[in-house]
Amino acid sequence: MAGWRERLARRLAPKAQGEQQEVHALYRMLLGKTPTARNTAELIAAYKQVPQFRSVVAKIADHVASVHWRLYAVRSKSGKAKHVRTGQIIERDERKKELARYKRQGELEEVQDHPFARMLDIANDEHSGFEARRLTQIYLDVVGESFWNLQRGAFNQPTAYWPLPPHWIRQTPSLNKQHYEIKISGRSFFSPVEDMLWFRDLDPVEPYGRGSGLGESLGDEIDTTDYAAKYVKAFFYNRAKPDMMVGIEGASPEEIKRTAEGFRQQHLGYNRAHRAYFHGGKMDVKELNSRFDELKIVELQGSLRDAFVHTFGIPPEVLGILTNSNRSTVREALRFFASETVVPRCERLRLKQQQRLIPMYDERLILEYDSPVPEDDEFELNAMKAAPHYATRGEWREMQGLEHRGEIDDIHYVPVNLIPQSPTSAAVVELSTGPAVVREPILLTQHKDDDQVLVNRVLEDLRPERMKDEMYALHRHNMQEWGDEVLDELGVAVGFDLINPLTAEFFDNWENNKIKLINETTRNNLNRTLIEGVRAGEGIPDLSKRVTSVFDLAKGYRAERIARTEVLGASNHATYAAHKISGVVQQRQWVATYDGNARDEHERLGIADPVGLDEPFVVDNYSAMYPGEFGAPEMDINCRCTTVAVIGEPKEAKALGEVWKIYDRRLVPWENAMRAAAKRAFDTQRREVNAAVRRVFA
Repeated sequence: MAGWRERLARRLAPKAQGEQQEVHALYRMLLGKTPTARNTAELIAAYKQVPQFRSVVAKIADHVASVHWRLYAVRSKSGKAKHVRTGQIIERDERKKELARYKRQGELEEVQDHPFARMLDIANDEHSGFEARRLTQIYLDVVGESFWNLQRGAFNQPTAYWPLPPHWIRQTPSLNKQHYEIKISGRSFFSPVEDMLWFRDLDPVEPYGRGSGLGESLGDEIDTTDYAAKYVKAFFYNRAKPDMMVGIEGASPEEIKRTAEGFRQQHLGYNRAHRAYFHGGKMDVKELNSRFDELKIVELQGSLRDAFVHTFGIPPEVLGILTNSNRSTVREALRFFASETVVPRCERLRLKQQQRLIPMYDERLILEYDSPVPEDDEFELNAMKAAPHYATRGEWREMQGLEHRGEIDDIHYVPVNLIPQSPTSAAVVELSTGPAVVREPILLTQHKDDDQVLVNRVLEDLRPERMKDEMYALHRHNMQEWGDEVLDELGVAVGFDLINPLTAEFFDNWENNKIKLINETTRNNLNRTLIEGVRAGEGIPDLSKRVTSVFDLAKGYRAERIARTEVLGASNHATYAAHKISGVVQQRQWVATYDGNARDEHERLGIADPVGLDEPFVVDNYSAMYPGEFGAPEMDINCRCTTVAVIGEPKEAKALGEVWKIYDRRLVPWENAMRAAAKRAFDTQRREVNAAVRRVFA
């Protein structure tokens, strides 16, 4: 029977266009059907056993795994994520320029609370992200390939990945078998193609087969290093071989024993070294051992080490080999290692994940990593010295390792001899003929600007994360329970999943918009009263009283309104997400507040026809998927409405009233807890802002 290569060659004869597409598919799949290379396990074992080999591979893997990864989205002014080509740009500098441009335009947003972002930190239940990336890079450098087995959660999206040793993968997919064969401890398992991510350094001999790593090209060097180490070990164990053999012709066993004992008595011990031994009779001496320095073992090991270092592209200084090195060469060696060894490996990992893994979530996401190349501080300092007026005071402070203090440091040192001039002609100055007192408003304006700078420094300590820290865990706990109860009521035997894309988007919006809006209101109130106090000449005690007054009001009506509005939106989102997860809900019905305090628009929604599961509720010029999601204060604040799933016929008004009463009662404990959380956050912010008042105005 002809081998697959012969069959493939016959299939590659000129064909019609449709048949050619089939040939291309066969070409890819047949060449992909490749078993594990015979020496894969041995090479990986060599990583454990050969120290010079391990030190080089581990150094690269440690640096690659230490790189910090980030997930971005580019959003339009309306807040919607946009499709951009940035993630698919292979050339790193061009990609960085694109990201910088979006950042300048205020469109680039880092996505943090996302399943993939969490996988970057925690790969699975056993491995951190660092450990999994380190293991992946070790496999790639040693044998040229690594595999991730994807673990999926709700919405069929990956929530974890498990790095697998390449020698566990017994077979890659073929034309007739669309799966990977995994063999562990004698048992075979099968994983579909879509659940595996295959990182591969292509083998030029078999570019459609298994990977080929740098470790394979060092097979002889690895073996030689191992043999040299074993030889040295055997040398000191002496292999039961004496250093010399002494023969005494015609001597009896007793005479030999007596002679040997006399020799030991006269020569054994450091204080008897180099003594001559005299005896009668014919003696023959044969030296059997070689001198250790004649074996050149040290030179051999150094040569083998250099082979590993040069093959993997690591400057010796990175491994602590500082012969003939100085501070400058060490610094440049680290930069070279990062840019020429670490960065290309990061690019390979990034591209594979961007093309294969990111589309499983959202193609609009962009995966990027922080540059591992250290900054050239000496070059930057020389550049700043050449034109010191281009750098701000804050940049000079940061160069010295000092803190940037905000707007007060955003000024430039300009020499007095630098006077702006027109490139064509001198400016004509009109002399004022009015009284000198007209200059007073200019001085007053300058003082007002200084007051605002001081107040802004105080308000830098008004941190929105204080509100988030108090509310986030509370929201997640209650939304989990709420979603589970909704699913139980629907009779669905699945649990509510907080990492589904809907809820992840909800928390992104909550953190980036709602929490910021709460903080912005507090900031405006503080700014207004502090400016009044500063311009009135008040001291620290009076300014602190103003701060306390703002937060006392916030802990009253504002905390009540925040709790009600936030819980309303979160509970209704959990209901909507549970309806989506259930798989049994097709329509939903608006349930308006039943105590006579509903908005007119909400009452009209309550008597309108049900809407589809993926359709918004629309009234006038407003639309929302659920109550609290209109994005307009006049439609969301203090709202008490909810929704109910339509299973069969829509509910009548009386039944809707009962639904609303149950809903309203269930909100009370959540609202009370949220109100207390808001008060705690306001208390923390009050203490921090008052501390800033004492520091700035001292």
